[in-house]
Amino acid sequence: MDQLQHVAALGERGRVGEHLRRWRLRHGWSQLRVAVDCNVSTRHLSFVETGRARPSKQLIVHLARSLQATNQELNLCLIAGGYAPQHVIDLADEHPGSAGTLNEMIRQHHPHPAFVFDADWVIVCINRSGQWLCSVLMPELWPTVSDPGAGLHMVTALIHPGGLLSRMRDAASAGSALLDQLRQEQLTNPGLKARADALERSLGERFPDYIHDDRLDRGDPSLHLEFVTEHGPLSFFRLQTVIGIPQQITVAAPRVEMWFPADLHTRQVMERNTES
Repeated sequence: MDQLQHVAALGERGRVGEHLRRWRLRHGWSQLRVAVDCNVSTRHLSFVETGRARPSKQLIVHLARSLQATNQELNLCLIAGGYAPQHVIDLADEHPGSAGTLNEMIRQHHPHPAFVFDADWVIVCINRSGQWLCSVLMPELWPTVSDPGAGLHMVTALIHPGGLLSRMRDAASAGSALLDQLRQEQLTNPGLKARADALERSLGERFPDYIHDDRLDRGDPSLHLEFVTEHGPLSFFRLQTVIGIPQQITVAAPRVEMWFPADLHTRQVMERNTES
């Protein structure tokens, strides 16, 4: 390594050390206390903080947990150290966007449907427009839901005989797209496997002639949904989002799902039937 490379490397290590030292001083903790907690020597921790030693990714994550850093702080530190940001570990069960912020976000989406659900696909909040639409699309299931935010699972809403797929046009294709999403999320959230298996069985029973191609690259993250209802055909495209900058996002973050009318008739039906 030539002199310029050596100086650059020290600069990067110094940036990592600055993050770690700031986290430690925020609590007023000594290097000895942190070193003991993280099972490293005080000398090594001192070298890391001053940029004389390059910490491993595992040590940075360990220090982040010990020093109660946020996911955003952890990822900034990892990037400074030349590592990929970590979007799977959730350090302190903290998420960008409080429940109040998310609730206000979907309220402002009125008169169009919007939902908040967690990483396990459990609905935690639905805006007023979404509740009305659910009563139209799932007239058999929806009356059994005592509280829209009490834990209705999105997969349950799909596989129930009177659920979302029952009035959906091209339900096999839409259900297949949602199954693909579940299977991808299952890679980092193994708890979804049972739900994904249930959806796959349900699709196989309901659409025995449909051939699912799991190699298909759908590209467009939105999903076009069309329904046959007593109000005529209703057409939406669906978008999901999470709140926060990339360094804050983990797989445990709640997501917001917003439905937008895809035609004038759908827009007019939603506006007419959800007026306060």
